[in-house]
Amino acid sequence: MRRSKIFLLLEDDTIGSLTSSPLKSPSTYQGKKVIFAAPHLTDIDMLRMILRSTLVGQQLLDRERQPLNQSF
Repeated sequence: MRRSKIFLLLEDDTIGSLTSSPLKSPSTYQGKKVIFAAPHLTDIDMLRMILRSTLVGQQLLDRERQPLNQSF
């Protein structure tokens, strides 16, 4: 079976890589949970940017939903 290099986005926002079967990616890597696996590092980088922008957007939305504290 052909083996190829895959890149892993880990739970602590770090990146790992390993050579593996294309049909099998690990659920953990060096004791950390694997969030996403892709054959190209650029795919991992794009996902990280999307997750960060979504997180920032969600934080902004959460702030807008909070009632204003008014003192009288």
